[in-house]
Amino acid sequence: MDEAWHRKLLPGLTDPAQAAALGRTWPALSEVMHVLSEEAGYDVFIDAGRLALESGRLHTTLTPAPLLHKADLVLLVVRGTEQSLTLARHLIDPLRTELAERGNGPGALGLLLIEDGPHRAHRVAEVLKVPVLAALPLDPGTAGYFTNGGRPPRGYGRSPLLRHARSATEQLEAAASHRRIQQQYPRPANPVLAGALARLGERGGARG
Repeated sequence: MDEAWHRKLLPGLTDPAQAAALGRTWPALSEVMHVLSEEAGYDVFIDAGRLALESGRLHTTLTPAPLLHKADLVLLVVRGTEQSLTLARHLIDPLRTELAERGNGPGALGLLLIEDGPHRAHRVAEVLKVPVLAALPLDPGTAGYFTNGGRPPRGYGRSPLLRHARSATEQLEAAASHRRIQQQYPRPANPVLAGALARLGERGGARG
């Protein structure tokens, strides 16, 4: 989505069996997405699907790793349940390693929390040792409409998911902008200058 609210949608795979045929396409597609972001002014959001590991690394066929490598932020979607946190623990270290060796650094990794379960954002971040960059409420009606189509649920325009999605997008844009500034200008020793750069990163959140 660009600043004039123009949208472009590239549908993803519908069958994991198709992934092998796109193995050589991911790097080129990654470059296209980078140009759309840097030169055409689009905010690019990619749903990379369920992550698959092979020997402790991202699976080279079933996961579009080149798209993750280029991303300003890589968000692992988790719920505030014991089961979700247990599963996420096994992915955190491989993702950190992948981003450190081939991506934009382990600091690009964050969490998107679905507020389902007893654990709130601070507890999830503490358990997984990864910051929660945004959170969305559990809203099965609206989520089901996005997934299955059909008629929008009653009160769709005022639904909790849509309201929180807008603020979550702003938070992610600010975090992505801050990451880009950090990469351009490594943290200075002078604390006054460091604070000024941090504030600049917060103001630069209009575009992610």
